[in-house]
Amino acid sequence: MKRLIFVLILCLTGMANAEPIVVAYDDAIPPYSFTDEQGEATGAVVDIWRFWAEGSGKEIRFVPCSESACIELLRKNKVDAIAGIFGNVDDDALIFGRTVSRTVSSVYVRDNLDIKNIVDLQEPLAVVNNLRMQRLMDTKLPNYKKIVVASKQALERLVEQREVLAYVAERLDPIHDELESPPPAGYRRLFHLGTGEIKPVLSKNNVALFRSMMKGTDNIGLDKVMLISEKYNLGIRKKTSNTTLYIILAAVIIVLLGLSLYLARLLRQRDLHALSASKDWHAIISKGESQKIEFKSSFHWDYRKQETNKGLEKIILKTIVAFLNSEGGILFIGVDDNGVALGLENDYSTFSKKNSDGLVLALTNLINQNLGKNTHSFINIDVVGINDNDVCIVNVSASDKPVFVKEGANEAFYIRASASSQPLSMSEAFEYIKGRWPNI
Repeated sequence: MKRLIFVLILCLTGMANAEPIVVAYDDAIPPYSFTDEQGEATGAVVDIWRFWAEGSGKEIRFVPCSESACIELLRKNKVDAIAGIFGNVDDDALIFGRTVSRTVSSVYVRDNLDIKNIVDLQEPLAVVNNLRMQRLMDTKLPNYKKIVVASKQALERLVEQREVLAYVAERLDPIHDELESPPPAGYRRLFHLGTGEIKPVLSKNNVALFRSMMKGTDNIGLDKVMLISEKYNLGIRKKTSNTTLYIILAAVIIVLLGLSLYLARLLRQRDLHALSASKDWHAIISKGESQKIEFKSSFHWDYRKQETNKGLEKIILKTIVAFLNSEGGILFIGVDDNGVALGLENDYSTFSKKNSDGLVLALTNLINQNLGKNTHSFINIDVVGINDNDVCIVNVSASDKPVFVKEGANEAFYIRASASSQPLSMSEAFEYIKGRWPNI
């Protein structure tokens, strides 16, 4: 009995002396983490940590600091973790948790403002006097006139009273499928500026705390997320359930829209289909390259070096992607720029199956690996004889959604312009996609 009492005393003493977890927080990124008027740590990210502590039976002591100071404290082991920071830090001794908050910065305009593109915007943009937002504006929209507003709350009041025609705002992007973050009443999103992620940071020496925090935040339910949203006016709400009448009406609209898109696609492809259906390949080739016709001498045989060149396969992919993202087209493989049918014998010699089957298989695998198998519904591959030479004909229809091609670790977006495949920058691709596939 004495031994049992002694063990209990030791356990109770350990619990009493258990030190709280020290969490540093950036006190200058409201509403995610900041210090309130009473000097207390507050904010959406801070509350997530509190919910985790509540569920884990932990005690937390918060320490305010700037982002750089927080990182330095963590490096010196003066704190156990950082509640959350934007971006990443290049330090092998630190480990980032999964995203606890994702933000989307956009340009919003009044519903009645008759503009479809950011380049048409003439009105000055209201923006919060915030260093992060100012840097974003300077990077993405350096030449636009600005109206600097003192605080997020002041801008929200102006928007609520509809006193600004256009403004820039950073809104929380709900990570959960059951939540949404719609634009304020009377406004619509015009242009996407950027996305930010807030992640907790811990030392790699504190893996146990990292795992506990990651597991605990997974268990924070929708009810707590909604409490945080309402507390800090984050604009998140649960997706509303539709009435039967609304569902029927929406279904009818979708069917009509789908039918109109299908008919439009048929009209766009009329000339292309007429050409391919005629099977008069000599007549098509004799007209030369155009917006919908492209010639490539080979699949991957380099005539200049007299050897296989995998880089030529990427050119084939770019052409197919450009056709998919535009009005479709026909790619002739085995025809040079002058319209001369060179044949595919050199390509055949590089495959295990040294015939047309080997080429079709290689092209199919190339498309599967880089564009996805679902794109084949818009692509037809055939090999025909032209002037006693085999030519591969890739008939491409316009895709019903944007298609990207892998380029190393990144993805690229191409369209047809001036009878060639042209890459678009991120902003150009965004505007193009928004205009071509408005319902995506």
